[in-house]
Amino acid sequence: MSGRSLFFRTAMSYFRGRYRLRLLITCAFILSMLLIANWTQLGHRSMSLPTRDRLNSMSHSELVEIYHRFMNTVTFHCKNIVRAGTSGDGGWNVCADPEYIPKEPCLAYSFGIGTDSSFDVDLHKKFNCEVHSFDPTLDAAEVKKLSPLFNYHPIGLCDQDIIVANRSYKTLFEIRRTLGHLQTELAILKLDIEMWEWRSLEQSIPNNMLDDVRQLLVEFHLFNINKDWHWNQYHFSLGLLRDLQDLGFRAFSVQRNEYCSFLTETNLNRTTCHNVHFVKIT
Repeated sequence: MSGRSLFFRTAMSYFRGRYRLRLLITCAFILSMLLIANWTQLGHRSMSLPTRDRLNSMSHSELVEIYHRFMNTVTFHCKNIVRAGTSGDGGWNVCADPEYIPKEPCLAYSFGIGTDSSFDVDLHKKFNCEVHSFDPTLDAAEVKKLSPLFNYHPIGLCDQDIIVANRSYKTLFEIRRTLGHLQTELAILKLDIEMWEWRSLEQSIPNNMLDDVRQLLVEFHLFNINKDWHWNQYHFSLGLLRDLQDLGFRAFSVQRNEYCSFLTETNLNRTTCHNVHFVKIT
């Protein structure tokens, strides 16, 4: 074999080896990216709640376990979480990933202000959203302390339009209709309304009022009372949470409110109040 032929064969073998190595590295890189993407999307399906038919056959202890596990499980990986409002009770997390971050012109509804309007103010400052704040329990002195940065309405949220103790409560549909927002996407819907969230959400789902909500922030409450009533409460709550899941809502952040904590009969430390932050992925 001539020296020239040997040289070319050696060169060809070298470049084929380099090509295989580059191909191997490229395949490994693509595979790693797919694994990372799959990992970040695992939350979309990591905890599927039972159907209503399955819930009907479950015991009280099974329902309790599933409920508290769900309330403490993040089911969506948000890479950029921004705190709006105080670091403690009164502030809420917002997912600022590109596909979910509130973009101008953005609309936000905040139900339940109490003595802390920092979330509403911060939401306007950080994202320049048009914020509407609702709370029928504030007196005139408390209203005067509110920031002029958002729109205050002395109205509460409920599953029907009613007057309770001289306070006005309306459905989400009626509120959006009155304000002219039926055709406007809700970038943020926050509910901190002391048990009324269950009835309000239940009424809002069949009326399609959550279809265009991008982020849903809710403090969920339970009554810590007798066991017989508990089964109905957990059954109803899990059914509604399953409905939210079917609509595409996934929890990117969960927080226990320790003000509502209690010890179970088996000395487990639990709470009846959970702040759950959802994004709508579909």
